[in-house]
Amino acid sequence: MKRVSSYSSRKWNHAFIDLPKLGKPKQPCFSSDVVTKIIAGAKKEKYRLLFALCAGSGLRFGEALGIQVQHVSPDCSTIKIVQKAWRSEIHDFLKTDSGTREIDLCPALAVMLKRYLEKRGEKLKSDLLFQSKSGKPLHQSNVLRRTLHPILQNLNEPTCGCHAFRRFRVTHLRRNGVPEDLIHFWLGHAAGSVTDHYSKLKDDLEFRKQVAVRVGLGFELPSEKQSIGPNGPKLEPEPLLEMAVSA
Repeated sequence: MKRVSSYSSRKWNHAFIDLPKLGKPKQPCFSSDVVTKIIAGAKKEKYRLLFALCAGSGLRFGEALGIQVQHVSPDCSTIKIVQKAWRSEIHDFLKTDSGTREIDLCPALAVMLKRYLEKRGEKLKSDLLFQSKSGKPLHQSNVLRRTLHPILQNLNEPTCGCHAFRRFRVTHLRRNGVPEDLIHFWLGHAAGSVTDHYSKLKDDLEFRKQVAVRVGLGFELPSEKQSIGPNGPKLEPEPLLEMAVSA
């Protein structure tokens, strides 16, 4: 006689076996306003740029921390993603094969990156874009614990990781009608269908840049405004609007 399994229909008594029920995991996503306030709330320029890059490109946290200066194009509009940082160490591999890619930045974010390199380039102790005082990769937990989480607490927002920036970017791209296969490329996701494999939009650099300009950031960037203080000129952040532009 053929034995029929009933495991699929069995209901477990979680209380009796002391096993907690597992619901759907929370997937926090920052709003446009919260992203703007997070970037403005970062005291150090490198963290303002880091958060802006994560929200404006959809980079994974480790990918952003693994960027080297030579991976950035001369005009700072394109960044090659070929490695990641994990626990202050560089890994020459990514989460998936699709992770090796190029991301295209809108002009406002490219200007912010270029300004950072012009000011900090000679002071960097290694070729990493984001580094500690010793020149090593930043540690993810330190960035969260010392910078992002205190900012979120000041904003009365739930504490979460940098993946919330990534979800914000995906939502913004879809809201602005970006082709799905291009979203997959920028995010480092595998193609979703056979048709995606046929499409070669990812190889069309001019088209990619046009789309990056059209959709913009969806949040505001701080600009630098000079003011006169008791100790001379100072640079203070001032909101610079860089929202999506209708086609």
